[in-house]
Amino acid sequence: MTNCRDITKQASDYLDRHLTLRQRLAFALHLLICGKCRLFLRHLRLALTVYQHMPQQEISTPEAEAVVSKALGDKLP
Repeated sequence: MTNCRDITKQASDYLDRHLTLRQRLAFALHLLICGKCRLFLRHLRLALTVYQHMPQQEISTPEAEAVVSKALGDKLP
């Protein structure tokens, strides 16, 4: 049985689709019953989205805030 600790350890592999079928099913079943893990996964996806939209060069704080706001769009929790 998958627990919350397993979810935090496997979340990245789950998002990257590197889990076995059995692991994915156990992961998905746990998410059905655990709102905290669903929220954790949602925040992880959001962090990855923001990271992927960040420019490669260093930017000032106001510019960074604009990039993050644009990346988040309507995805705020």
